[in-house]
Amino acid sequence: MIISEFFFFFELDKFWRTLFAALRTPQLCSHDTRFVSVCLSRSVCPIFCVHFLRLCPNVHSLHKHSPALLPRSEKGIGEMATSDEEITRLYRIQRTIMQMLNDRGYIVADHELNMTKQRFIDKYGEHLKRDSLSIQKARRNDSSDQIFVFFPEEAKVGVKTIKNYANIMKSENVPRAILVVQQNLTPFAKTCISEMSSKFHLEVFQEAELLVNIKEHVLVPEHQLLTDEEKKTLLQRYTVKETQGEVAGRHTSGLPRIQMNDPIARYYGLKRGQVVKIIRPSETAGRYVTYRYVV
Repeated sequence: MIISEFFFFFELDKFWRTLFAALRTPQLCSHDTRFVSVCLSRSVCPIFCVHFLRLCPNVHSLHKHSPALLPRSEKGIGEMATSDEEITRLYRIQRTIMQMLNDRGYIVADHELNMTKQRFIDKYGEHLKRDSLSIQKARRNDSSDQIFVFFPEEAKVGVKTIKNYANIMKSENVPRAILVVQQNLTPFAKTCISEMSSKFHLEVFQEAELLVNIKEHVLVPEHQLLTDEEKKTLLQRYTVKETQGEVAGRHTSGLPRIQMNDPIARYYGLKRGQVVKIIRPSETAGRYVTYRYVV
């Protein structure tokens, strides 16, 4: 069975000659080493590749060219070790997610906010899988108001994954979730999210958007979401209404607006109709306060 699988290689004879020579030769030349490494990395039988590397101490140089095939431990045979670059990337993304949830008013422990990279590795291991980063959090002032954060394994998330997450949300009675994806969703997945928006609210962030916390940028002022009571008081103080009429069929407000798809609005998860307080530094007054109505 294993032999028949290797007929997929385009230079089968050369591969086997080099492979068996490795059993007898103290070391391979760099050209042969690279050739065997490429063949092994393309193999449809990774378990065989791992056992071959274990049985052939003379070809440890292959590891330099094919690190993904390095046997990590008996428990991890056949698994690919996550690269340091990928671990660093996921660590930064998770840190931003924790900061985002904390700023939205969810319960996030100090050790989660201040987690170091080494602590991150100790917790999730070197064979890090994205779905192990998925979490569920509750609001500080209302434990029944919860949110999921999902990290799909697949690079291109489709309808099946969206429906699986919707079933989890339904079973846990959690109507809101954040989806952290590696690439854009498929068109069908986007349609699926739109169709279920009346029951479930799924926010989609690409990993690249979460590598840096935009709120910490020097040019981004402080934003504070007003409660319904604070919003009511504000509108009464400035004698303005939420909607002062319609222009071209659209409601207008006496307050300046902020779009729901604005990066900072997405960070805070702002909804249409909410009001956010923006505090900017001022050289004369110390600080300058303005308000935005979410549309």
